[in-house]
Amino acid sequence: VIDIKKDDYRTDNVADHELCGVVDPLDETATSLSGRGRRATLKGPSDKVLADFIIGKKVSGRDGFRFVRIPGQKRVYAVRMDIDISTDFTDWIDTDLLRVNKSDIQKIVLKDYSINERTMSVDTRDNLELTLKDGTWTANNMRQSEKIDTLLMAGLLDAIDSLNIVGVRPKPEGLAQMLQSPEGKQTISRQDQMSLQNKGFFFTRTGQLLSNDGELQVYTGGGVVYTLRFGEVVFGSGADGDDGLTGGKAKKGAAENRYLFITTELNDKALSTAEEKEAGRKQVNELNNRFSKWFYVITSTSFDNLRLSRSDLVVKQ
Repeated sequence: VIDIKKDDYRTDNVADHELCGVVDPLDETATSLSGRGRRATLKGPSDKVLADFIIGKKVSGRDGFRFVRIPGQKRVYAVRMDIDISTDFTDWIDTDLLRVNKSDIQKIVLKDYSINERTMSVDTRDNLELTLKDGTWTANNMRQSEKIDTLLMAGLLDAIDSLNIVGVRPKPEGLAQMLQSPEGKQTISRQDQMSLQNKGFFFTRTGQLLSNDGELQVYTGGGVVYTLRFGEVVFGSGADGDDGLTGGKAKKGAAENRYLFITTELNDKALSTAEEKEAGRKQVNELNNRFSKWFYVITSTSFDNLRLSRSDLVVKQ
């Protein structure tokens, strides 16, 4: 970006902006959807704008050149650019969402329940606890004639390790502040509660957070406990034309994805020294600060790979 120069003046005619593909995509007064470029804004400390320009179409007959216009100005330039500004959501995010290695996972709890939104009651079907001991996974309430399906267990671990998101939605400010507070005792408004419910998440009268399609807990050797709560179906994502921040309405051909709410906490029992507890607490705080601002969107395939049941994993010897 620093090396970009105004190589060649092309036009001052506003009527040429659509042809050059430099119509400002943020201009709400523009009547046509065609000819919109990609607007790139780089900011420094205190949101000071360092660079702001609209990148248009490739210049015919000039390899490596594109039309570029500065927002608010009529003039269009032909500029040599060796960068490709992607608007694909997945190109701009940290794909390692949980930052957990499957080799560090020691316990997984699959809480199979659903919320009756009419009566606000909880239908609990099963709590499946999977524990690793001496290199072998076992389950609670498992008979001697049963065992864990090693292939499906490996698939579950892979799904946790490689969990990727395809979109995000911002959490209400009040909820984000509550999740970032040390005690987490702040209250949220009725409006914020409705925003949660629309995405499939509910606070009980005792302050417990539940989701309408169950949850999964992951315990690591470092003392971090991840809780993944599965909410409503969401159509569209950052990967298929949505900007990752808006939408949610069904469109023809839109992907059927799923809202995900992530929190972490520290499991002191897994740690034996003060140094380990300090490191674990630091990691939990960093993760919660990261997760507190967003509802995540995962694919239906990821949801299916994570949302396994006892009948899937526990089989006869």
